[in-house]
Amino acid sequence: MRHEEVIGSGQKAVFVSSTAMALLATLKGIIGFLASSSILVADALHSFADLLAGAASWFGLKIARRKPDEMFPYGYYKVESLAALLITAFLAYAAIELMLEGYRRLLFLQEIGLPYEALAAAAISAVVSLWQTKYLGGVAEKTNLQSVYALSRERWIDFLSSLVVFAGVLSSIYAIPYVEGVLTMAISAFILRFCVEMGRDSVFALLDVSPGKELEKRVSSIAQAIPGVKGVSSIKLRKSGPFVFGEVVIEVEKYVDVARAHEIADLVERRVKEEVEVVDSLTVHVEPYRAEQRRVAIPVEKSEKLASPISKHFGRAPYFTIALVDVDSKKVLETEVVENPYRDKEVRAGLAAAKMLINKGVDTLITSEIGEISLHTLRDGLVEVYQAEGETAEEVLNRYLDDLLTLLTKPTKEKEA
Repeated sequence: MRHEEVIGSGQKAVFVSSTAMALLATLKGIIGFLASSSILVADALHSFADLLAGAASWFGLKIARRKPDEMFPYGYYKVESLAALLITAFLAYAAIELMLEGYRRLLFLQEIGLPYEALAAAAISAVVSLWQTKYLGGVAEKTNLQSVYALSRERWIDFLSSLVVFAGVLSSIYAIPYVEGVLTMAISAFILRFCVEMGRDSVFALLDVSPGKELEKRVSSIAQAIPGVKGVSSIKLRKSGPFVFGEVVIEVEKYVDVARAHEIADLVERRVKEEVEVVDSLTVHVEPYRAEQRRVAIPVEKSEKLASPISKHFGRAPYFTIALVDVDSKKVLETEVVENPYRDKEVRAGLAAAKMLINKGVDTLITSEIGEISLHTLRDGLVEVYQAEGETAEEVLNRYLDDLLTLLTKPTKEKEA
């Protein structure tokens, strides 16, 4: 669910809820007037006031639905957060008024002319308000719209208020003091606490608050799963209404050309936006990858590890010395010699050797020569290939650690055996 669909769903939910609230407020007002019940009339007025919150939400969503333009290139999504803040202000005002009314009701009991009709109106109000709470809450959860969520909490408060009215009418029928006043003040305190939390979230959204570490980890995980991405060095996300904007810095191998790096960045952006629907815009920056440790393979003539003389061939080299090195400290952590089982293969020995090295986790190859098929196979497997310079594997490896070797971008021979 994206853009127009998200905000359109929110507008529809607010319209349905506001229509139901208008009918409910009218019903409570008529019965309250006929029954001479000030508590029911006050609740009706409260419901009419709630329509202002609904109107604020609806107009906020309507403006947020506008497409980005020259003045607002990132869109109008934050208007939705502003609407949520206005709704919170309405709620806070209503909560204060409710607390004062609760205090006044501690002092006297009110007689009601049509008690059972008033009870029925309060019960209907509670049921309808509870339905609106669940309906709006479901839409808010699906769309991530703050104003709709705030409105659903406001309807929850209406539900609690209706219960207070019901209790107040019962206390009047049975002449039980204090019940209505105590419940009213307790509920108003609950409302004020919610207002503080909701107001804080709305202000944070307007100040570009991060949507949280969990979402950042999810975006990072998706990016790192893209072929060609070696790591994510930085990620910044910010909320804008129901959506999230952000930027991420990915790392790719140094040999990756600009066109290929652009393709990887586009794929990261597309995949993140597909899997995380709240992400509206993601800017992907590309930087060269430099791992702390590399697994380096060198074709050699003998099985003498780093003392082995290097081979003039790749696919038909008798052995490969494979060394795990720490790039920063320039230390060799471990070495092994692997026999090349494909050196006597009639055709495509280089291709078979390349696949073997990829399967062994090699990410760097230093070789005297290499053909086109082998080179492309290794690069597709995210293996960097360097031109060997030196007599032994140790000399070649030391020159690599000193960053003195040339990165190969094309084969050294035209035909590959």
